[in-house]
Amino acid sequence: MREDELPENTMTLMVEIKEDGHIALFSGHNLSEDMGEEELTYLTDMVNGLFISFEDLMNHYSNVGQAARVAEELLEQDEVLFEPDDELMEAIKDRKIIPFDKKKLN
Repeated sequence: MREDELPENTMTLMVEIKEDGHIALFSGHNLSEDMGEEELTYLTDMVNGLFISFEDLMNHYSNVGQAARVAEELLEQDEVLFEPDDELMEAIKDRKIIPFDKKKLN
């Protein structure tokens, strides 16, 4: 897509997955000249920064996306399940856990 085909005041970062598994990136923008020069500079620097850093941060983006997906799945559950570890149960039984004064926690 050519930049002049983008709706006004939009920016794009397009990721194409090639047949060989490699990734090709394309960026573009169609920002109104009515914006202030400072805002235009900031926005174009931002999209250029995303473009340049994307390949280095792909694993980071994937990890953030995975965390968001897992959080969403947990929020959809009706109840929270907690199964204590055997080691914790033994520590409780043997009184190896330090009690906290709830009045002093605040």
